[in-house]
Amino acid sequence: MENWYVLVILMNGFVSEEMVCGSENSSMFRDYEMLKDDMLQRPVIVYKVPASLGSSTSDPFEIFVDMFLKEVVDIDQIQQFMTIVCVLDMRWRHKGLTWDPDFYGGLKSLFVDASDMWIPQVTLWIGNKESVSFPFQDTLTINSSGHVHSGVLTYVSFRCSIDVRSFPFDKQRCYFGFIHQDTKLNLGWTTFHLKNSTNLEDGDKNDPYGIHGEWSLVNFTVGCKTFEVLDDFCYFELTVRRQRLYYVIVVIFPLVLTSVMIPLVFLIPEKSGEKISYMVTIFTSTAIFLSYISNVMPKGLSSTPYLAILLTEVFIEGFCATLAALWVLTKYEDNCMMIKQKLERGSTEITRLTVSDDQGVISDNKKMEVEKMAQETPKPSYNKSNDDVNFGICLTRCQLDFTFLCSFMTGQIVFLTCLLFGTDWID
Repeated sequence: MENWYVLVILMNGFVSEEMVCGSENSSMFRDYEMLKDDMLQRPVIVYKVPASLGSSTSDPFEIFVDMFLKEVVDIDQIQQFMTIVCVLDMRWRHKGLTWDPDFYGGLKSLFVDASDMWIPQVTLWIGNKESVSFPFQDTLTINSSGHVHSGVLTYVSFRCSIDVRSFPFDKQRCYFGFIHQDTKLNLGWTTFHLKNSTNLEDGDKNDPYGIHGEWSLVNFTVGCKTFEVLDDFCYFELTVRRQRLYYVIVVIFPLVLTSVMIPLVFLIPEKSGEKISYMVTIFTSTAIFLSYISNVMPKGLSSTPYLAILLTEVFIEGFCATLAALWVLTKYEDNCMMIKQKLERGSTEITRLTVSDDQGVISDNKKMEVEKMAQETPKPSYNKSNDDVNFGICLTRCQLDFTFLCSFMTGQIVFLTCLLFGTDWID
């Protein structure tokens, strides 16, 4: 009997506790429903009265923006847009939405649909790729002091002036801020209070969610500036740096190597007939680089990129090397033809002088003339490798090729040294 008595007491205790909890939940739901009904019936909600109505110079409408930067997604260098992922927490105070928590069971917050109340028309000052107006949450949070809160995780695309002078060793500094626009009423001026935070600088590299793309964050600050149409305009400032290793491997190194290979055309023998085909191959590879660079560079350039200077120099060097190679080939062919003709004339003259007179005796004068002509006539030598004839001009050809090789190679080394280390291209 005692056990049954204890069991009954425990069951009564559980039932009582459940009834108390249910009673508390019911009371909380009733208070929340009453608070929401009272709030939706207020004139500031029914007529969507702006919170900034009645603001003056001494009492401006204030919007607080906290931005947590998650990732720098991309920079469109052609359209000049930057895209980031961030968490934006935007707050403002509406004096007509306050209440006393004691009258509503201690409730201090309320959820209201954004379509049921007035929200500020916030736009990005420097462009927005997707839309002009900044998106808010569908459901806003209101606390008892009248502060309206909206937090959203979103992509933000905004205009960014891209400077590709130091591409691919470049840093880009982009700005974006918010302005409040109301096309119906002149509601005074609005002040934005910005606060920034991020963990991209010292993020864990092993974090599977810490995805880093082509750009890495260098600095993330908040600044203010006075414009002609805006006083004390505050904005977010992002400084990013390009990940350069990929471009060094696939662009810079091949282009530098191509420029160094151009003078090597003077090491190719003229007899092989490969000088011009070698230069055509160099021009083809350079044209491929030109096509690639034209696709990544913005069309409106404020300054000449160093990479374009290097590419132009490679074209000019290749053109000059082609002209020099043609000159060497032309001189080689002219000398060969001249010596062949001289050899043929010498042989004919010797044959004529060695013909005996009627007595079959050669005079002393003719004999001396024959010996002199034989000494002046070049002696052809044969190359055993290909049975080709060398008519004594190898020294002149080698001198020309060696001179052009040294000149072009020296000029190229000096140019590359000045461009890579004498400028601010490589920081």
